[in-house]
Amino acid sequence: MSINNQHKYSKIILLFLIQLLIAFFVFTSCKQEDNKTLQLLTNDIYLLEAADYFNAEHPHVKIKVHYLENTDEASLLDFEGYDLIAGNYHPRDPLPFDQLKNINLSDLDENTLYHVPFHQFFTQYKKKAILYAIDFPVIINKSDTSTDLNQVPSVTLEEFQKKALLHNQQDNSKHIAFIPQISSINDIDYYFMFNAQILKHQNQYSFNSIDCQNAWQFYYQFNKSEFSTNEIEKYLVRYKSMNSQFYLDKAVISFDIQNISQALAKDNQKYKITLIDQMNYLSLNNKIIMINKQTAYSKDAQDFILFLLSKKMQSKLLESSCLTKNIYQDIHLPVIKSIDSKCETLEQIYPESQQLVEYFDQLLPVAFHNEKVQNKFFNAYSYTKDMIQNERIKNENLLNFLTSQLNQ
Repeated sequence: MSINNQHKYSKIILLFLIQLLIAFFVFTSCKQEDNKTLQLLTNDIYLLEAADYFNAEHPHVKIKVHYLENTDEASLLDFEGYDLIAGNYHPRDPLPFDQLKNINLSDLDENTLYHVPFHQFFTQYKKKAILYAIDFPVIINKSDTSTDLNQVPSVTLEEFQKKALLHNQQDNSKHIAFIPQISSINDIDYYFMFNAQILKHQNQYSFNSIDCQNAWQFYYQFNKSEFSTNEIEKYLVRYKSMNSQFYLDKAVISFDIQNISQALAKDNQKYKITLIDQMNYLSLNNKIIMINKQTAYSKDAQDFILFLLSKKMQSKLLESSCLTKNIYQDIHLPVIKSIDSKCETLEQIYPESQQLVEYFDQLLPVAFHNEKVQNKFFNAYSYTKDMIQNERIKNENLLNFLTSQLNQ
């Protein structure tokens, strides 16, 4: 074989090998592209099921769930290395907006069928976090409690106080119908149940409006006309061996205030839920979902969010939460108005479900002006409570001291 022919065949073999190598890299990269895995950090048990449904319908994209057994909302914000972040979030920990990616809702089906707080939250949180469930405080009592609350769907907090005080007994056994300090929601939630706001005037902030003062009175002096602080403390000492979550079940108290996601998990034949009239806000704690700005899979993360918000998935989460309510004590209330549940429907766990759905649209997320004020408010509130605990200031001065801290 001539030298020219050898060179010719060598070039052909080399070109063939190069083409084979290129084809291998193309094939490998396509396989990698076709089998993407997104990491989801969550403290919401129901998102394991949502991920399973998504994975079944999207063979080339997998959502791998990292479930936080500890439901501390703060740990949810330690999301380095994760593509999606979702679950229970409390605003005492401001969101790091500069680390989050914008969420695009333009492809959301039937956009107008979503509840008002869904859209309001999305706007308020700069289109970087979105609600995927609804929650808010309600009044709950055992159905065998002799009260006309069993006959009405809703009352104001002032009306509730009057009705609850009728159930106090001052005989030898003593029974205190409701004690805000041992209710299922936190003290700070009461201010927003009374529609308290952080007011701003001439660059000064205040948290001492009439609404704030009414909330303080309700929380700290609910039973003042009938029982002293000492009598209430003695009453609780009597039941100190019992876990406070059983106080309503064991009739230590006749009424409780719980978030509706928790209240709906109880047997509706044994418990009556009453909505709170003239309340403007959702719970402080909400279920939200976000996308890490560093993700390499923005479109797939977006697709999962749209899937989670779809009527199909919102219905499934409602159904699943109803079926497992005795285990997880948490009902998923959809953010979409029209839900056709095929198992234990919303009507079955809450007979006045149509009123409930209408009630959603009067609620808004709590607003804090901006992240700086939000962070300062919760830090100031915590510091104020510590000062009271250490007897540095009196409880009666809580709102004045808190306001002064907001302007430090």
